[in-house]
Amino acid sequence: ALSDFEVAAAHMTVTESARLDGKIGDIYHRLGNLALAARHFETALADPSLALSWRCRFLAESSLVAAQSGDHEVARRLAQESLEVAATLADPLELAVSHNLLSILARHAEDAAEAVAQAERSLTYAELSESQAARVAALNNLAMAHAADGAYGEAIALSQEALDMSIALGDRHHAAALHNHLADYSHAVGDQKQANSQLKKAVRLFAEISADGL
Repeated sequence: ALSDFEVAAAHMTVTESARLDGKIGDIYHRLGNLALAARHFETALADPSLALSWRCRFLAESSLVAAQSGDHEVARRLAQESLEVAATLADPLELAVSHNLLSILARHAEDAAEAVAQAERSLTYAELSESQAARVAALNNLAMAHAADGAYGEAIALSQEALDMSIALGDRHHAAALHNHLADYSHAVGDQKQANSQLKKAVRLFAEISADGL
């Protein structure tokens, strides 16, 4: 994909090149090369002609990269900018993504109450957007926020709802991760039998994904 994008970049306009820089940044982010990801997102966002929808997405991605790099102050600033652009667009899906990101950052900052509040807003917008994937992400993040606050019963119920949706969508990656989370929450409430069952399901799904090369 990187090779194809680099070839395409030579034939694109400046505006198209900015969008491409962001897409290349996304690939480097997936590969775990945070420095190169940040550089490409920065280049894309420096173009004032970049469409607001792409700007919103790249700001969110940049925020995640900054958070993973340990620069939480920059991560919060970029997440807030992403939210402001999403509000300008009045796009429920973008608002769901931005609030979800702010919830993650609040949880990392050990502000459980803010993490729950932001995740609840994300879920509200995800439902308005009618995006099942966004709803799964919001439910999962809300569950993690409640778990961080010690409310494991809420976390289990929300994670189970997200798991059921992931299975219905055929999303094995998220389903496996949710089984893992449910194992952790069950262990936290002393239900070791359920924890072991969930862990076995997670391991089996991860093994299937690995065997399929996905």
